[in-house]
Amino acid sequence: MARGKWKDVGCIRYTCFMTVKRDEIIAFLHNVYPLNFLDDHEISRIVEESDLVYFDPQKIIFQEDSKAGYLYIIFEGQIELLKEKKRALVGVNYLKQGDLFGLEVVGELESRQTSARAVDRVLLVRISKNLIREIKSRNLRIDQMFEILNNSYKSLLVFEVKDDVRRETIHFASRPIRSACFCGFWDLPVWCPYPCLLLFFLTQQELLI
Repeated sequence: MARGKWKDVGCIRYTCFMTVKRDEIIAFLHNVYPLNFLDDHEISRIVEESDLVYFDPQKIIFQEDSKAGYLYIIFEGQIELLKEKKRALVGVNYLKQGDLFGLEVVGELESRQTSARAVDRVLLVRISKNLIREIKSRNLRIDQMFEILNNSYKSLLVFEVKDDVRRETIHFASRPIRSACFCGFWDLPVWCPYPCLLLFFLTQQELLI
């Protein structure tokens, strides 16, 4: 598979006022980890300075090795992350409403480590790297939470997904959802179908505690 330096491709751009009400997006972002720790002013700024983008089923949102310029949050629909291994695309995660992807922009990585493809019709909140970095620079707690997500993403890239979980979402230390197990970070519940991997990941985060 030939590769080039591509920008994020294939999207139809909308403003936040055309297809979805502004207040609806604000309410949605207030429930997305870790943005749910931001105040109303910060959330409103994200809405004002971001885009709502649409992709048809099977469209590529971005390609592996392309320049990383945006963080994405799934507003509607489902996407899959793919990685090229031995000249074949392998699914590494399956994400749904409220999940974040494109986490290269919250760390030091300049290029995409995976490709992202729409599974069905998707609407995504697209936030620029510069805006994310501004938010992180003003809020140490948010910065630390993004660092945890970034490290979990890196762990995912070296994890070999088995066939029986290809269509399931793999959480390491991700956004908080209802669960019977809890993570020590920020006293937030974290679901993980692979406790040994979660334990390994948390061990790597000791310096952040």
